[in-house]
Amino acid sequence: MENYVASINSINTRRSTRKYDGRKVDTETLVELCKAGLLAPSGMNIHDLSFLVINDEETADKFVEIVTNLCGRNPFYGAKSFIVCYGRKERVELYEDVGAAIENILLEADNKGILTCWIHATCKIKEKELYDFINSLTDNEDKVILDTIILGYGEKNDSSRKFDEIIKTNIKVC
Repeated sequence: MENYVASINSINTRRSTRKYDGRKVDTETLVELCKAGLLAPSGMNIHDLSFLVINDEETADKFVEIVTNLCGRNPFYGAKSFIVCYGRKERVELYEDVGAAIENILLEADNKGILTCWIHATCKIKEKELYDFINSLTDNEDKVILDTIILGYGEKNDSSRKFDEIIKTNIKVC
């Protein structure tokens, strides 16, 4: 029952954070969060997603520099810890799988008091520079970068959702 309450609490209270204080999440915790991602359902139960934890300062700085140059802005809001999600290009269910995996990671991070934001900008970058950098860290040249999760600490966004309005608008019962 305790896990259920924690899960429901995270579903109700988790928010994307766009302001971090620069503290990193410890690497062991990031690996545990990736394991939560791997427990997500997967199309045809193939479980073909991979995760790259970027937590080393020099590697993180290079990643931020490359993405910032390619996007024209820094989309990482001062976070210093990253999980890059990637998978095989030919997988039909790839985007559904990554959505389920990221949701698991976000909710488990919230349970641990870690702030997160799902950054979709990295999946839109198809430039060789970013792929060469990621491939140099993973040795997986047949993979496509899907999304990135930024993680860290700071001030939690307490914006409240208007649940009554959302339910009225988005749930229809016939």
